[in-house]
Amino acid sequence: MRPRSRILLLASVLSAVVAPTAAAADKLSPTQKFAAAQDMADNGKCEEALPIFRETLKTTQSPNARLYVARCLLALGHLPEAYDEMSATLRDASARADTEPRYAPTRDSAAAELVQIERRVGRLIIAVANPPPGVAVFLDGNEVPQNRVGYPIAVMPGRSSVTVTAPDREPMTRKLAVGAGEIKTVAVALKSVDERGEPSPSSISETTSEPEADTGRRGGGVRIAGYAVAGLGVAGMALFGVTGMMAQSKFKSLEEECGGVRCTDAKYADTVDSGKTLDLLANIGLIAGASALTIGGAMILFGGPSSEVEATAKSQQRPRKALPTTTATAGFSLTPQSASVRCAFTF
Repeated sequence: MRPRSRILLLASVLSAVVAPTAAAADKLSPTQKFAAAQDMADNGKCEEALPIFRETLKTTQSPNARLYVARCLLALGHLPEAYDEMSATLRDASARADTEPRYAPTRDSAAAELVQIERRVGRLIIAVANPPPGVAVFLDGNEVPQNRVGYPIAVMPGRSSVTVTAPDREPMTRKLAVGAGEIKTVAVALKSVDERGEPSPSSISETTSEPEADTGRRGGGVRIAGYAVAGLGVAGMALFGVTGMMAQSKFKSLEEECGGVRCTDAKYADTVDSGKTLDLLANIGLIAGASALTIGGAMILFGGPSSEVEATAKSQQRPRKALPTTTATAGFSLTPQSASVRCAFTF
């Protein structure tokens, strides 16, 4: 027999053996497929088991299937997706456990495992004040569904980029670092296109560093930094306004859904957590903003030479030489745990 004929014969035999096996697999019930996928997952074959769990979830909408989807995603290192699926498992199992007690263990397992995942991911809350029609939110280049805006979104620890756009509005982008276990809020208020020409806090600090013609006062390095710190104070107050409105909105939503009493259902856990975070950030923004405005005002008022006459007299008392470079930097740091205003000057 020729080699080519032998190969064709072998292929025919193999197809005759494999075809009944594939056909038998297609005839398995969802319960049998789920059990087979469980055995795969238990043996470390999550990459093979995950598509079966997803198919079972699509067919049955079972919280147990979703629990195993989350576990496989976690085993494969897809932490943000695992967080989303485990959160959904907790919501679904909690909602069904009251009438279907068999899902109570699923609910408890999901709650315990979700805590472990939260320690390994960062979470971002993107808050858009008075969102205009057509607003779109992007996280690391991927569009965020509208029903996820204002709620914690899991991200891998590291740097993330948030972009918010809307028709006839100036797009805004924020880049920030989020650590494992951290929750950070990005508060955004979009400006109309025709507002671009108005001075922002940063442009105010630059334009007011020139001498004031009407009073004869001249700005020193401290005074220049004072404008920057005051601008940060304005930003802090803006954060207070945006996050305060978002927190109030979530409180009213919970009050309506829970009938004016304390919500104890686990399905509201994300809403409660994000509301508490927004409320905390509003308070921090108020305190930090008021402090920065006070410090900045004092720096503007008392910093630098007091008048043109004093500046001229001082310049005549020392030999002429090249004017030293004066630099001033200021920063505003805000996390759910703390806030700080920092300033540095070099003369």
